[in-house]
Amino acid sequence: MRKTELRPATSLMGDALGRPELLTRLEAQLVWRRWESCVGAQLAAKSFPEKFERGTLSVSVTTAVWVQELRMRQDAILERLNALAGKELFKSLRFAVRPLPERARQKEKELLPDPEPIELHVANPELDAPARRALGKLKAMGRKRK
Repeated sequence: MRKTELRPATSLMGDALGRPELLTRLEAQLVWRRWESCVGAQLAAKSFPEKFERGTLSVSVTTAVWVQELRMRQDAILERLNALAGKELFKSLRFAVRPLPERARQKEKELLPDPEPIELHVANPELDAPARRALGKLKAMGRKRK
């Protein structure tokens, strides 16, 4: 067995920081942090960019329905991302249904109003509270839109 020469970690950092792919990822991250300005508040509350690799931005999305909505708007989103980058940095988007990170879920909660009280009686006690909460949120959202 031959000993290899040990090098201090600080000497390796310069090499790593000068790699073009690392700089490209950093550039992409600076752009994707402005995700909400590319997709709007509603879609940003249901999706969150996670990783950029070789021109592809991977995005977590809460449900398959929202994945479909984002796919339909994919070309426009790529245009906006590249406009923010100032060059063609983003080539494609990859969507996957996954739980959103905590900071994204907090943003989603801010957009949803608190449920309003509602008169309702459901015979099944297990469904009574969830049904009242859901209908109360619908009622609150309807008032918020007006």
